[in-house]
Amino acid sequence: MWEDWEEVKSGQRELAHPDAPFDYLAPEDVGALAGARVVAAPPSGELIISQCGPELLSQRAAWKVISEGLGMDISIKEINSDEHREKLRSRGFPEPMIKSAVERLSDLARDPASFYEPEAYKEASMNFRKYTGRQPTTFKAWVDKHREELLAN
Repeated sequence: MWEDWEEVKSGQRELAHPDAPFDYLAPEDVGALAGARVVAAPPSGELIISQCGPELLSQRAAWKVISEGLGMDISIKEINSDEHREKLRSRGFPEPMIKSAVERLSDLARDPASFYEPEAYKEASMNFRKYTGRQPTTFKAWVDKHREELLAN
């Protein structure tokens, strides 16, 4: 997301499938859950604990949160999958990664449940609270918390 900071500063983000949703998991929440897991093994004996952010937001909605949180006017220009592929290629991404990223985003836009199966997502999004006793960080709260460092870019 942040690799296009020059686009952000220009006020226009080029996005393929801007209505595709993501869970925007806060890095701090990943660390907190991992730390809780190290301190005390889950009583259920789970070896793998899935984790997702507390809400699914489209890329468009996420950039609106960023725009408002940073006090910037950032518009979205929708690009197609071929343009997305070329954008990744111009940054030096290897072809297998480009293929995977473009296909995944296209699939996610077409059918969010293909990646975020509703029951699995619900469980994964509740695991942070289950194992840490705290509420997970919303994307808006994360942007607000990191506002100054984001603006310093």
